[in-house]
Amino acid sequence: MPKIIETRPVVVVGGPTGPAGGPTGPTGSMGTATTTGPTGPMGPTGVMGTGPAGQAGSTGPTGPGGVTGPLGVGPQGDSGPTGDTGPTGDTGPTGVAGPQGVTGPATGPTGSAGPVGPLGGGNVCGSMAPMFAYSNTFLVMPSLSNIPLTEVTIDPNIIYLIPVYVPFARHYTAMAIGVVGSENVFKLGIYDCDQNMHPTVCLVETVPMNWTTTGVTQVPIDVMLSPKPYYLALWAGGDIRVEAFPGTYVVHTLGWRCSSSGWTQPIHNVTYVATFNGGNFPDLTSNDFYTLNYAAVPNDSLPPSQFSQYAQPIIGIR
Repeated sequence: MPKIIETRPVVVVGGPTGPAGGPTGPTGSMGTATTTGPTGPMGPTGVMGTGPAGQAGSTGPTGPGGVTGPLGVGPQGDSGPTGDTGPTGDTGPTGVAGPQGVTGPATGPTGSAGPVGPLGGGNVCGSMAPMFAYSNTFLVMPSLSNIPLTEVTIDPNIIYLIPVYVPFARHYTAMAIGVVGSENVFKLGIYDCDQNMHPTVCLVETVPMNWTTTGVTQVPIDVMLSPKPYYLALWAGGDIRVEAFPGTYVVHTLGWRCSSSGWTQPIHNVTYVATFNGGNFPDLTSNDFYTLNYAAVPNDSLPPSQFSQYAQPIIGIR
């Protein structure tokens, strides 16, 4: 490149300083500066030459692999929430039924015979059964001898329970009582009892009745009884008179009771105080407020006027 000519400024010196204390004279004008000459033009750029590309060298062998770094184990993230259960798909078609199996034998093999049961005790009333098989015969509590019947007044609101032994299982359809005459209401029924002869529940009972006709009164019932003891029940809402066995001639099926004088009280029925105005006979299973009614020792030599007051009302079933 051509050299640029440098120029220096020309300092123009003013006139002589005036006398001291006098006014400063005006500054003289500056002389013209010598200007820089113009820059010369640039020469053209030369052509850049490009040599031919050299031949590439062969690839060197691959170096051995580096050692594998340790496996990184980051902390396990929290489990995401369980997604909603998808809808239940349609039930697939039922497959074809398989072939029917072979029919088994109609009966299985016969089992071995069970052990022989204990010998039964027999029926204590077997000798009485043939007569009782007749449909017009009532089962009653027997008396000791063929004596004239008496009459007894039944106190109101007392349940009389007269024991009777049923010798064979049987369907019973009637009860009977000999009523002398009454306009008061009364009822009949049959009570079950436990192994101690304690009365429990009433198995069957009649509707409340009023009877004024003297004689045997039959009332329909419907009950199946097994061979065991039972109580025939009588209740009256007022005084009624019924036919009865004298107390000294009744077979005392409840046994004998000991007093201070010895075994002198043969018991033949039980009574409970019960006011229920003709309703259902009550459950007596847990009721121990009873009276054991007894008579004097049987004595056929006593005249009827000396019979015990505890006569036995006559009630029968068939």
